[in-house]
Amino acid sequence: VPAAERFAERFAYLPLVGLVFLGAILWVRVWSWEPVLAWGLAGLISTLALAATVHRNKDWRSPLSLWTSAVEAQPRAARAHLGKANALKEVGRFREAAGEYTRALEIFGERPEVPLHHGFILQALTLRGGVLGLLGKEEPELLDRAVGDYRRVLASKDTDGVDIEGSPRHTGVHFDLAGFLLLQNSFVEARKEYERVLEIGTPITLVGAAHYYLGKISLQERKPSDAIASYGK
Repeated sequence: VPAAERFAERFAYLPLVGLVFLGAILWVRVWSWEPVLAWGLAGLISTLALAATVHRNKDWRSPLSLWTSAVEAQPRAARAHLGKANALKEVGRFREAAGEYTRALEIFGERPEVPLHHGFILQALTLRGGVLGLLGKEEPELLDRAVGDYRRVLASKDTDGVDIEGSPRHTGVHFDLAGFLLLQNSFVEARKEYERVLEIGTPITLVGAAHYYLGKISLQERKPSDAIASYGK
């Protein structure tokens, strides 16, 4: 199974066993020569380890503080930027999240042919499009970027080679894209996306919601009979 990271703290756990074993041997030799010095070294090492643990625990207070520390330690780690973006999104800091998604995309985009990178690129595009869509309710100019991200995802293949545009796993992308287009009053384009949801036919919750919004579009287009037909489905 390919690993997403080239480096991580957990990768050091097994090599540290040998280092700890060597340290124990050296400590025993020092103790046999000068017990007081040996216990002093043990106390110093324990104190330093405790201080380092307390300092590191601050980074684990929240997902945001953890991923922020990861970005500071490895600013070229795209996964760290992606994790920080997700944490920012969860606390409602959407503009900053969009910036972190963009940085992750820039780094992943340097080697888009890597299969793992391709999957992360699709994920980051979808998530960035989502936060830009939320920001677009107050800043309509951002909706164009959200629409662009979602169209780019729909024009791609998934990591297993399946076309995303017609994949039942990605019906939500069509549905959310239609919502962005609706905010732009692009009724014709929004209708196409909602109708694509109906064509895919699953999940049923999105199909029902698509009928509802198609009814709203029909009302905007002054087609009450079409609206009634959509609301009745």
